[in-house]
Amino acid sequence: MNKRKVLAINTSTAHAGVALLENGVVLEEHLWLQGELRGVFRPYQNLLASNVKGLLTSCKVSLEEILFLAVTVGPGSFTGVRSGLAFAKGLAFVYQIPVVPIQTLEALAWQSGPGVICPLIDARRGQLYWGVYQVTEAALKEIIPSSVADLETIGKKIENIPGLIFTGEPLGTRENFPPAFQEIKFAPRGTWCLRAQTVGELGMIYYREGKRQKAEEVLPLYLRGI
Repeated sequence: MNKRKVLAINTSTAHAGVALLENGVVLEEHLWLQGELRGVFRPYQNLLASNVKGLLTSCKVSLEEILFLAVTVGPGSFTGVRSGLAFAKGLAFVYQIPVVPIQTLEALAWQSGPGVICPLIDARRGQLYWGVYQVTEAALKEIIPSSVADLETIGKKIENIPGLIFTGEPLGTRENFPPAFQEIKFAPRGTWCLRAQTVGELGMIYYREGKRQKAEEVLPLYLRGI
């Protein structure tokens, strides 16, 4: 069987999604907002499973036709990362599909590039997951490694980086950002929420670079505990 299709999964951010791609073209994408209870995200496992099933059924594609799974491994919602990764690893193990792990911040940067991009993800407790990346049309280079910090700390570390562009869902409250951020550029609003399509596109680049793993080799990137 000629395997050319890519199944992309993102449950690391508030807006989750799955997408099916073939030769770089998106066949279909499903997006949803993950549930929240008492301030904690609950990425209902049945929503992920039902969306993957619906996606494959709609496109008349079987899991035997999947070339690889591209899945976000974090950082992001602890429960989201754990549940999404467990689901993807289960599929990969049963159907012997290679996995291309995608760091959530890298995918966000790729979605908002080209340029020098600083993606932000809510880490709760008044902190953000963040990093800085140089993005071109063909590659992504890490400038500041992914970590977790408050806005004041981030502001001090990025003040000497020219042309920096911010992206990510926390920009929805950017009016509360410290003065150090007032002159910073922001990516278009449409790029703030990570799409599964982007996960699949970056996954194809990494797949061609040989960055694929067996199900049991894939590890989450939490950056900190619960």
